[in-house]
Amino acid sequence: MLVSDLLRYRSDVESTIKEADLTPALQLVHTKLNQLLNTHPHGIGESKLVQAKAQFGDLINNGNKITSGLDTILTDINTAIDSMAAEFFPQTDLEFFNPYYGAFEFHTSNEVITTLTANIHHSANFHYPALQLGCTPHSKMFTGELVANDPLYLCDHDAGRIEDIANQFNEIYYRRIRRYVLENHDTSALPHNQFGFVFSWMLFNYTNTTCIREYLKKVIALLRPGGRFLFSYNNCDILDNCLLAEKQGMSYLSMRQLTNICQEEGFEIVYHYDIPNDDPVVKWISWIEIKKPGELNTLKRKQVMGAIYQK
Repeated sequence: MLVSDLLRYRSDVESTIKEADLTPALQLVHTKLNQLLNTHPHGIGESKLVQAKAQFGDLINNGNKITSGLDTILTDINTAIDSMAAEFFPQTDLEFFNPYYGAFEFHTSNEVITTLTANIHHSANFHYPALQLGCTPHSKMFTGELVANDPLYLCDHDAGRIEDIANQFNEIYYRRIRRYVLENHDTSALPHNQFGFVFSWMLFNYTNTTCIREYLKKVIALLRPGGRFLFSYNNCDILDNCLLAEKQGMSYLSMRQLTNICQEEGFEIVYHYDIPNDDPVVKWISWIEIKKPGELNTLKRKQVMGAIYQK
């Protein structure tokens, strides 16, 4: 049995529980009976209507007890999924990166691009510096959305990837970009408690939970209070993403696990997206935005003026 088999089973159980939940229909009848009794007090058959209303109330209560019992099955399945995933997908090697990191080519749908761009714009603010963590080819199309922040830092394990991203801008802005090559995951030379926004696209899709947790510790130290961190990952609560991880195309991580890790490391969850993608291999793209507790504050009054053009 594979993790994906358990996901299929969980999906079937969820569908059955949904079909078994008659509460909305029963509640509608119970409400109509109550309205009837209020509209026509002392009408013919009032006692039978009162009795029927009570019986439907009992049905609602009993139905809730049944579905609550079924819900515990989902908890058991999730426990089994997490246990099997821990066995199939090693999570302890901090140095682990999927060999496809930075090299896996796939199409990104217009819906993903439009939605993500809007999310980035929401956090773009010239009052604060921004950091792009990971300079994969897939992230290149979004770097131009970060130029509203001042200054912009580009950070990766490979200096060549950083240059590839930076080279899309004109010479003036190219010189303004601040570059940082990660060695042994060390971010100590980056400004701490300064960044308003950190963006990482298709980096954590190729590493494990141990590495992600370590980077969350580092990023929360880099962010100002109220600063945000937006990053993609391979949400394996979705069957297609789990199948991709089982084929070693991307790494395994569930939204349930990630949410817990983010909260344990002191972040607040802002929002989460799972968007279908029109690629035959990467069928869903997921990302999350989290926030360091607090509110952003700055004394900066204006941004350095000048037009920014991409080549």
